[in-house]
Amino acid sequence: MPGWSSPYQSWGYHGDDGHKYDNMSIIEDGHPYGQGDTVGAGVDFANREIFFTKNGKRLGTSFSGENVKGKLFPMVGFHACGVKIRTNFGTREFKHPVDWCKVQPAGEAPAA
Repeated sequence: MPGWSSPYQSWGYHGDDGHKYDNMSIIEDGHPYGQGDTVGAGVDFANREIFFTKNGKRLGTSFSGENVKGKLFPMVGFHACGVKIRTNFGTREFKHPVDWCKVQPAGEAPAA
């Protein structure tokens, strides 16, 4: 699952408990999500921060530090079979406007 122990650095925001994970630690945030919620993830490369959103509301800075750099790859993990999701990596309008940060067009992440 994203954010759980792995040989590779990963970060995750889990819907069952609302906790955020970064391979080594757990942030007990208490913002679980489920069917009907819209969850977002963002990266601020200038400040080396990763953040998540729930239904358009930014949940603060979740992770920061020297590991937030380079090429990052999105991933989604599930515990159940038959789950359906819809993703948007910036190729169409976001369901919730992203007016609180500067959005880089898809595929144009700044160099690390």
